[in-house]
Amino acid sequence: MEALLMPAPAANTKPTFIGARVHARREVADQTWLFELRCSGEEPMPAITPGAHIDVELPDGTLRQYSLPAGLSADPRALVI
Repeated sequence: MEALLMPAPAANTKPTFIGARVHARREVADQTWLFELRCSGEEPMPAITPGAHIDVELPDGTLRQYSLPAGLSADPRALVI
């Protein structure tokens, strides 16, 4: 599955979308999953700050928000939601 990620914009900036794909998923509790998303290119993902969230636009146009737990991926081109 492909998704477009939109990190919350900094003050006075436009949001940007980053192309990404689901690289891995792991069930961590009943009906609760962690998804590792990887960038399509070589650029690193935006830095994660405490309490960060991200908007994910799915291929059908649905827009959903997810929490970004820090420290779950060692790869700078990946985010875990």
